[in-house]
Amino acid sequence: MDFRIIRNHLNLSNMILFFSGLFLVAWGLWLVYKRRDYVFGGGMFLIGIGNLSLAVTNGFTNMSPQGRLIIRFGAFSYIVGILCAAYSMRHLVM
Repeated sequence: MDFRIIRNHLNLSNMILFFSGLFLVAWGLWLVYKRRDYVFGGGMFLIGIGNLSLAVTNGFTNMSPQGRLIIRFGAFSYIVGILCAAYSMRHLVM
């Protein structure tokens, strides 16, 4: 196994994105399971998935076929997650 590929993608910003993504996924699951806040919890879960895909693809710069698939999935989860979180907080704005 060639560890240079892994070492090239492990920098501080990717590790921060990865761990914040894990935190958002866990927080979203906790909100859905314990607080029954389905829309906001689902939004946080999807934003966490977007963060994980951003970290894995080195900031959406991996242009391999697998990287482009992860980028599409990550961008879609970001958009849907932000829309869900914003929709659930609409009563705070109005």
